[in-house]
Amino acid sequence: MVGRFILFYQPDAPATIRQFMRFLKPGGIVAFHEMDFANANGSYPPCALWDQACWLLAEVFRRGGAPPDFGRGVAKAFVDAGLPFPTVTAEAVMGGRRGSFLHPWVANTLLILAPRMPGLGLTPPDGIVLDHTLAATLEEAVVANGCQLIGPMQYGAWTTKPH
Repeated sequence: MVGRFILFYQPDAPATIRQFMRFLKPGGIVAFHEMDFANANGSYPPCALWDQACWLLAEVFRRGGAPPDFGRGVAKAFVDAGLPFPTVTAEAVMGGRRGSFLHPWVANTLLILAPRMPGLGLTPPDGIVLDHTLAATLEEAVVANGCQLIGPMQYGAWTTKPH
């Protein structure tokens, strides 16, 4: 059983895993890939505009009911579902140079989430305009500050269903 960015959206991740395990034979592999975008220090040296954009992204998920830091808790979800503690890996994409895909990724994700923001009581911080110029604005701020970016963490976890 493999799931990608599923548990993050579930109100009870362990219950969801248990439901899926009903269809898995003993010894079968349980694997999930989940995100964590709650990195408060996403740039170094700090770039205020980038860090504010990342804060806004995480806050939309937080207020919308999906914990932006779920990835770092994926092992607990496995254990709470009755599985053995899984093997867990984490990786983050690094960026900062001109042309990095991180600039448009964050910008486009914010643009997709923009319609939800008013209903969650969110407005963009000063300097963040949610339109087609956002990726370029973020890129210019990051490049001007010579920042290294840490993209969202991605966690992979896997184990086998007990016999």
